[in-house]
This record gives sequence, structure tokens and C-alpha cells, in this order.
Amino acid sequence: MNDIHIRILSPVVSTNRSFEAEQAVLATPGVRLSKVHVAHGTRSIESLHDSALSVPELLRLAADAEQEGVDALVIDCMADPGLMALRERVAIPVLGPSQTAMHLAALLGHRFSVVTLARHLRMLFDTAASSYGTASSMASCRWIDMAAGELAGSQDRVRAAVLAQAVKAVEEDKADTIILGCTGLLGLAEEVASGLNDRGYDALVIDPLPATIRQAHAIVAAGLSHSRDAYPLPAGLR
Repeated sequence: MNDIHIRILSPVVSTNRSFEAEQAVLATPGVRLSKVHVAHGTRSIESLHDSALSVPELLRLAADAEQEGVDALVIDCMADPGLMALRERVAIPVLGPSQTAMHLAALLGHRFSVVTLARHLRMLFDTAASSYGTASSMASCRWIDMAAGELAGSQDRVRAAVLAQAVKAVEEDKADTIILGCTGLLGLAEEVASGLNDRGYDALVIDPLPATIRQAHAIVAAGLSHSRDAYPLPAGLR
């Protein structure tokens, strides 16, 4: 059987992360990964406005991927920009890391906390949890007071800040599961989990992008995709 081809759709025009470096974390047996960026938009997604700007390009990239024979799509952003619209546009599975991580957290624990970058993003995750039906399992949303552009050059600071907020989420908010609230935090889950364990906590830490890729692989392998009753093809494309 050929490898399942999963394409990562980036809603930003560029990133400080190289795809080669990402693949060391994202590599999954039986999966071939590719990645594309929008041609027009912003350099980071830090608001609903930024998210909305990326959607027309994401729709185009999704349609192109389906035409190429890609098996599934994963959006590289915790805002899940255009997720529902992309499912209407294409028949192949489309997954967002926020929805996927929240459902995994609700499945594998009782209370989850999202540790994200900035305070104003709390509204985004509160809204997402409500929309995705996981609000009753969400203990809190915490933040590290950093912008996306600061992540690449401040790894030690980022790691310490995420761990500090994860500890507070466990101790003060009674979370048993931590979701890294930005795909720019890729690769930190193991270290954060280890830091929690050193403090006597055995909380699960979910790295959303690799978790979503593996979920996409499982969906394709099972011969499934989203329901066309739930996400009908737009009338103009029928």
C-alpha cells in the first residue's frame, strides 16, 4: 500500500521554521508529508482578522491539493482558519489542530487547559471550545505574553514560560491535560510533560500539529471523511 499523502496548509505567507526541521517531529510511519503556504496574507495568525484574510487562499490550496490526489489536509494554525469552509470545498478529510486537540483532550482526560501566546487569544479558544462542544471539559486558557515572531529566537524563554503556565493550569485550574495553544510551539510537548513530571504531576501534554496529522492518517486509513450532509458542496461548484 502506498503511503498516505497528507498536505499541511499554512495560513501564513512565511515562517521561521524550516519544513525539514518540522518533519523530524511530524514524521509518521505510512505518511508522506508536504506543505504549502498561502501566497497572500499575514506573517502570523494572531487574531480573527488575520485568520479571515487567509481563507480565500486556503480554499484555493485545498482545491489544488484535491486535484493532485492528496489524501488529507491539515491546517497549520490553532485558529483553525477556514476549517468548515474547506470541508465544504473538498471531499478529502480536512482537520484543524484546535478542534482535533480539544476532542483528544476531552477523550483522554477530564479537564484540559490551553497554553497559548497572548491574553487576547483567550477569546478565540473560549469560542472554539464552545463551537466544538468541548467547553465543559475546558479548565482554562493561559498565556505566556509573547508574540509569534518571538518564538524562534527565544527557545529557552519559551520553554520556561510554557512550563510555568502548565504548572499553574494543573495546580490552580485542576487541569489534567495541557494543549499547546500555538503550532509554533511544535516539539515542546515532551519537555513540558517532563517538567510537570519532575514536579510530581503526570498530566498529558498534547502537541496539536503531530496529533492532528496522526488523526488524519487514521481517518484516511479507515476510509472515512467528513459528512456531505454536514458539509455540502457549495451550489456553485456542483
